[in-house]
Amino acid sequence: MAVNSKRIAIIYTGGTIGMQPSEHGLVPAEGYLAQRLQQEPRLAAASVPDYELIEYSPLLDSSDMLPEHWQRIAQDVHQRYHQFDGFLVLHGTDTLAYTASALSFLLPGLDKPLIVTGSQLPLAEPHSDGHDHIVEGLMLAAKPVCAGVNVLFHHKLMPGNRVTKSSSVALGAFTAPNAAPVWVMDASSGPSPLDVKTQPGLAPQVPRLQPCRIGILTLAPGMAMSMLTHFFDQPLDAVILRSYGAGNAPQADEFLRLIRQAHEAGVVVVNLSQCDHGGVAMGTYAGGSALARAGVISGADMTLEACYTKLVVLLSHYDSVDIVRERMQLNLAGELTA
Repeated sequence: MAVNSKRIAIIYTGGTIGMQPSEHGLVPAEGYLAQRLQQEPRLAAASVPDYELIEYSPLLDSSDMLPEHWQRIAQDVHQRYHQFDGFLVLHGTDTLAYTASALSFLLPGLDKPLIVTGSQLPLAEPHSDGHDHIVEGLMLAAKPVCAGVNVLFHHKLMPGNRVTKSSSVALGAFTAPNAAPVWVMDASSGPSPLDVKTQPGLAPQVPRLQPCRIGILTLAPGMAMSMLTHFFDQPLDAVILRSYGAGNAPQADEFLRLIRQAHEAGVVVVNLSQCDHGGVAMGTYAGGSALARAGVISGADMTLEACYTKLVVLLSHYDSVDIVRERMQLNLAGELTA
């Protein structure tokens, strides 16, 4: 390891980056990542900070990540906050955007870098993108101007609660459709700051997550009313309504009645556009205005991942549905464009 005044905690949760082939396909291998880090010559460079590896057991494919795992990562960061200058979380890519979004809400006021990354190819592959992500992630985690939760992928550092996985095959698997990168790795000059952020200071404790019943309803033309009725008959705490365009939905009386009934029963219904770019503006068209009158609140330009994890955190923290509805529309951690 490099001798450096900065010290970074690497929290390894699992995922492709440390997987090895097995008879059932790629699987996480305990102890393997530590060996690969010792064999990476770039980690001995003077510009790369010292690190300590914290490996979870069992290691998880990110498809198996649950809110309780978001909670664990946040608590581990919180408990070690004064021991390290920054944090690098290695995570599988499939649900990486959910975890990064959740961490931004679980660790408000984070004034040190917490960088979440992974890889499309395991380190065992000769052309793995994981090598660059670990080296660059350690370097950026040592830079105070990268404070907050961010995602590093394919030489870009992006706000953690603005990213989504947009490709299952490209090395640039993640994009932030409605936000600019925080940093871009430049071949000639190294990292270039694009958006310097300041935070008020870490919250005294990590919110405790509770089981939440959140339904996601993606609209499509001609959906059977019986299916929609069955959906809303389920016990629900919240619904993310993935609408058309700028937040539009059918104006059929039966559909709006279901929405209104859910709202009156205390269900938080959030309108989120199916479009990647832009967001919800419910007053633009009659279809959106009808939803607003039925009690639906706007999700603005949040990603699905940010909206879902924000609901989990708020529903866990507040007993009042009205407070949850109010705070869902506020910009709490940079997750929406104010």
